[in-house]
Amino acid sequence: MEAKNIRKEVYKEQREHLKEYVDKKWDNFELKNYHFLSANLSKCLPEIPQENHKSIYHNILSYRALQGIDTHFYSNFGGVKGADIVSKKIKEGNLPGIFVSFHLGSFRSALAFLVQANLDVVLIVDPLPYKLQKDEIINQYTKIKSYFKSTSDLIIFPADRKDLAIQILLKTKKNYSVLAFVDGNTGMNGDFNQKSSVKIDFLGQKVFFRKGLAMLSYYTKCPLIPMVSYYDEEDKPHWEIKDYIYPDSGMEAHEYGDKATKEIFKILENALKVYPDQWEGWMYLHKFLLMEKKEENKTITYQQDIDALEVNPNIGLFAYEDRYYVINKDTYVIIEVGKEIFMKLDQSTYFDPSNESKENITFLLNKNIITVNSKTHATV
Repeated sequence: MEAKNIRKEVYKEQREHLKEYVDKKWDNFELKNYHFLSANLSKCLPEIPQENHKSIYHNILSYRALQGIDTHFYSNFGGVKGADIVSKKIKEGNLPGIFVSFHLGSFRSALAFLVQANLDVVLIVDPLPYKLQKDEIINQYTKIKSYFKSTSDLIIFPADRKDLAIQILLKTKKNYSVLAFVDGNTGMNGDFNQKSSVKIDFLGQKVFFRKGLAMLSYYTKCPLIPMVSYYDEEDKPHWEIKDYIYPDSGMEAHEYGDKATKEIFKILENALKVYPDQWEGWMYLHKFLLMEKKEENKTITYQQDIDALEVNPNIGLFAYEDRYYVINKDTYVIIEVGKEIFMKLDQSTYFDPSNESKENITFLLNKNIITVNSKTHATV
């Protein structure tokens, strides 16, 4: 069987397996990650109906599996749009560069392109993948290098390494290029903080994104080279290399860092409008959001009206270690509730107040977990 057909068969089997996996999560209410994804999608791409969020979740997990499959099918990696520009700049000696990409499409195969081009590479990865996957990445790199008969060298650094900037400066002077994924949920210089980030208008939200790579570009005088990957309708991987972003010596470092970072994330924003179900970042985007403070709920005291209580359609329910939680997808507030109330919230769009104390119902109303309609007699 041809490699192309083997890839399709393996992926088809993986998708079916993942469908069972996702359905099991729904049965067991293991949905914390899903509800964060759903909340982020609702805020950034409200035109996508919430009933489509489950299939997007399934697709993201499926493409994650396909990324792993693609690391074994190097012959599928080709036709990179913009590769001729990189090749020309390599011949002109106009590298090293800082290749920046996103957790979108076939992002894991970015390394294959750089190895194929015989570039020496410093790969920056988040701390957890560094601990768990470093050996696997090296093994995969060795196979890629052999497949393409490449002269490339690879060095891997964790994103939280304290002397990372110094190491990058030293390596770029030795003509090493850098590959990093700028949309990770941990970043350069350790845990996320707003001081090392820039506030960006992103899909209608105010989002803080790290600008460490842009700052490295400024101090190393290496251009930023954005790379975007996506799968087409036939699940074939594609890559595009966007216009280089060159350091501007006429600007202050932080000014250039802000400007370049905004340009990079504009590229991601445009890609997500076309390929929203291929980005892993939906599961952690909320960590970067600038959350506006909501007005405190007015105090509501429930007065019995059986037909008037409704479950807020913008909540999500999930369980963890035999405890039960409700997340408000608008505010991201998570509240623990009892199992009996949890099951009532799950069973219907209306909340049955029978066998519930007035205090419990008042609590749910004030936390906006349930709402009242105009027929309710409530004091506010």
